[in-house]
Amino acid sequence: MGETGGSGVTSGEVAPFAYALHRSGVNAMRWVWLAMLCASPMHGVGGQSPALGNLRGVVYDSVRARPLALATIQLVNERDRGRTRAAATDRLGRFSVDSLEPGVWIVGARHPWLDSIAVDQLGVLVEVKANSTSRASLAVPSGHALVSRVCGPAVAADSSGYVHGVLRRTPGFEDNTPGTVRIQWVEFTVRNARIERSLDAVHVESAPNGRFVACGVPSGGMLRVRAWVGADSTGVLDFALPAHGIGQLDLLIGQAHRTTMTISAFPISGTAALDTLDTMNIEVVRGTARIEGVALATTGGAGNQLLANARVMWGTGLETRSASDGRFALSGLPTGSYLLETTAIGYQPSREIVELRTDATLTANTRLERLLMLDTVQVRAQRLRLLGPAMAGFEARRRSTLGKFLGPEELNKRFDSQASDLFAMMPGVYLVPGAGGDRVLLRGDFRGRCVPTVFIDGVRIPNPDGQDSVNDYVSPMDIRAIEVYVSAVTRPFEFSVGTSTCGSIVIWTGARR
Repeated sequence: MGETGGSGVTSGEVAPFAYALHRSGVNAMRWVWLAMLCASPMHGVGGQSPALGNLRGVVYDSVRARPLALATIQLVNERDRGRTRAAATDRLGRFSVDSLEPGVWIVGARHPWLDSIAVDQLGVLVEVKANSTSRASLAVPSGHALVSRVCGPAVAADSSGYVHGVLRRTPGFEDNTPGTVRIQWVEFTVRNARIERSLDAVHVESAPNGRFVACGVPSGGMLRVRAWVGADSTGVLDFALPAHGIGQLDLLIGQAHRTTMTISAFPISGTAALDTLDTMNIEVVRGTARIEGVALATTGGAGNQLLANARVMWGTGLETRSASDGRFALSGLPTGSYLLETTAIGYQPSREIVELRTDATLTANTRLERLLMLDTVQVRAQRLRLLGPAMAGFEARRRSTLGKFLGPEELNKRFDSQASDLFAMMPGVYLVPGAGGDRVLLRGDFRGRCVPTVFIDGVRIPNPDGQDSVNDYVSPMDIRAIEVYVSAVTRPFEFSVGTSTCGSIVIWTGARR
């Protein structure tokens, strides 16, 4: 056995990887690195230099299954913490340090990628011997191991992950109470040989330093995130959790003033009195921030091109169109983290989380990718037999009930960027701007506009506060057919819920051909 150093690890032994999980609130070992100092040269008796050793090593990222390139390597002498050295890994994750004093050295790695997965530092103890070359291997634990360490084995076994980050506040924000972070997603379950959808969520409070960890969120899926402190909040944000199950999302909460905006329900057709255009008041948030940028179209080999007439939308009811040179600007925006969405016909929508600050202009250039358009393929067969039971029922109701219908044929002629856009031009249907996108309201009865009950593939979607948008649940490209019943009187029995006097919206998903 070799001599034992202050770390408790035998100096003649190469320790396995050690890592610290910060932002997680769990007990984990941390390496405290001192400021980098230049090691003083040492001289032996008679001015002769002592025998030195060399170190060769590699850093491997088990999360992404590849070497960790361009990582910063720091070495600290285990006995004399004032002696330090530094190096960097190459594109294959390799590093080398020559002329090291014999003894035990702490070898650590730092990289921005490690911060994004809540790994503070990697470290091993390596004994360097005179006139020889020692080896060091540092490995980032796998995503499954990290999730298990932070959230527990049950979460890791369920193929779930976690989102971590820091909840910050703009300067002048006087409310020091803990913030709340809500993460929502659509859950798919198989029941009675059917795939059902439901809305699930997790709520966590931030620590006094603003850090938070939300466990049990689905890996590789799209999440909707919102944070708030008191009456102030971020916007509703779209966040894609990577397949390895670990995501970093830092949030900024700002302050805004609320004002009432009068809008018209747009557009409404028909001549009946209840379908005439009128106005309604909604509460919106405003501030002193501003955003400007350029909308660009990614066209493959031709590079980026300026995109005119792109629709630039903000989560507070404000929107604009890009000019002929692709430029756009929005002002009067609240501060904090919000979602900026850019859409254009024939392009994949762009959604970007941006941070706005008081009396400042943020520059954000958006890039939209062109959609691949295929030639129409016509298949002639026994239509109802191929449609299946769900669409056969749709066709029967379209012939016999008083609803509004959009079938596969009508939807194939449209290129809407959001599911809510499909409800425009329908009599008795109103699109109301909201923080999470346009909300769809119905004419209802004599009491005025009301929140409909939404069914997707025959399953009721809960919406207890009436603030969710259909954009939260489905993409327009996934919609196969739509049924709208503007009041309780017109809807079929199978789409009725309790004593609700409002109508229903029924969405069917799947291939249109």
